Amino acid sequence: MSEPGTDTIVKWYEFALNVNLGERCMHYLKEKKNKSAVGCKNVVIGIFLIFFMFASSSAFGAEALFVVGKQKLKSIDKKIMVSLTEKGFKVDLRKDYLVSAQDTVGKDLVVISDSVRAYKITLTFRTLNIPLICSEAMMFDDLGMTDRAKSIDFGRKGRQKHVEIVASNHPLSAALSDNVHVSTENLLMGWGAPSEEAIKVAMIKDDQTKYPIFAYDAGAKMPHQVAPAKRVGFFLNNNTKGSITHEGWSLFNAAVDWAVDDAVNVAKAN
Repeated sequence: MSEPGTDTIVKWYEFALNVNLGERCMHYLKEKKNKSAVGCKNVVIGIFLIFFMFASSSAFGAEALFVVGKQKLKSIDKKIMVSLTEKGFKVDLRKDYLVSAQDTVGKDLVVISDSVRAYKITLTFRTLNIPLICSEAMMFDDLGMTDRAKSIDFGRKGRQKHVEIVASNHPLSAALSDNVHVSTENLLMGWGAPSEEAIKVAMIKDDQTKYPIFAYDAGAKMPHQVAPAKRVGFFLNNNTKGSITHEGWSLFNAAVDWAVDDAVNVAKAN
């Protein structure tokens, strides 16, 4: 999948998922007084294309909780939301100071943005039995994904544009290998030092103690608990301002696909 689109797609997300599409289309036609056959045909084609886009996704019908920190979404948060939507998720957006465990009921995935304030969430999702992707490195210890010492077990490293793939045969690598250019601008890149049972996907170049992409399968031993469901630590920084490369988004999409694979299949079966 290519890099997600712009605010136009975000508006389509709100249009297609948060309202009744058919009613809105009819309302639009009445407002514009466009009752011609051509106008109706174009609307029908548009609806079909939107439906096809969602139905062809492996996550069609799934729901994701996306936790952010700002009332006005950062550029990276908009693109994450678009990426999830393009995969077929219905996205439930929640601010960090309002979110609770109750918001996860019926969800297939939880995504935590780097824009959140860790102290607003703390242990809310630590024992959550739902796949989770976290980009806020300051929450890795709260989630049990790393030990508790800041700058030793988790942290951020500035002036980063690359990651070094160390698990090229794993689906989380997005079929990439070696040194991968993930940003056109320097990032303050989040990283974790996970346990021995973690899937270590990518490390900061020349530093085998810091992993900007790592994961745990359900049941894997984390530093202080067993992973209750799949967990992924991912480096996306909320100040990237559109600098993430195609390869960077490919890695993110691979993380989503891996995290929800079993959960979404179960949801569809039910």
